[in-house]
Amino acid sequence: MARLRVGVIGCGTVAQIMWLPNLRQLDEQFELKAICDLSPGLTESLGRYYNVSRCFQDYRDLVAEDLDAVVVLTPGSHAAPAIAAMEAGKHVIVEKPMCFTLREADEMIAASRKHGRQLMVAYMKRYDPGYRYGRESVLKMRGVRYAQINVLHPSEPQYFAHHRIKRFADVPAATIEALQREGDQLAVEAIGCVPERLRFLYLDVFLGSMIHDVNALRGILGVPNQALFTTLWPDDVTYPTIRGRGPCSPGRI
Repeated sequence: MARLRVGVIGCGTVAQIMWLPNLRQLDEQFELKAICDLSPGLTESLGRYYNVSRCFQDYRDLVAEDLDAVVVLTPGSHAAPAIAAMEAGKHVIVEKPMCFTLREADEMIAASRKHGRQLMVAYMKRYDPGYRYGRESVLKMRGVRYAQINVLHPSEPQYFAHHRIKRFADVPAATIEALQREGDQLAVEAIGCVPERLRFLYLDVFLGSMIHDVNALRGILGVPNQALFTTLWPDDVTYPTIRGRGPCSPGRI
């Protein structure tokens, strides 16, 4: 069986801790052919370390390569590079979150169907033996009326300390600012003109962390019919679900 030729877009923390080492370890199934990151110093360093000669700063250059699949690991929404890869005939797997808005999700699904390419979101917890054991146990229960998710997040410095992580301060400030503006615009589209605190909770806490736990819960109990409200702790503030969304309405959280 021929190895899958893989390109990786985004070479930050999750790429260096998980994806790149795993692709190298599974070299009988995968061939790492190309990498892409906004940092030229980072792609050069990782290219040498992983023996990858095709290194790019623009994801559009990577998806034009002769690849079977593309892994999207960039910060923020993954819609644009994922759609570009599928339009170029590549299968795609994206890290969480899939994207920031319902519109982007619909466009990604439409691109997958139009071009006949597989699109997968990397909710790896569903494949964890502990999760599968727990799911089987819950499915044996009858009359479940209450479920609770507890997020036990490790200290990031301790979590990262024993890994080989490279970082370079060589991305132009204008590029970073443009990406931040784009992220802010998508956040407004998703949840409206809300206070900075709510935007942080949506983008960093929910989409950045708790989305894994919510996905695991959905995998066990199924997709809920409706979300009635969201309560933030320790703020102890409850936000009801609002269906109408204008350009600056609270939207749905």
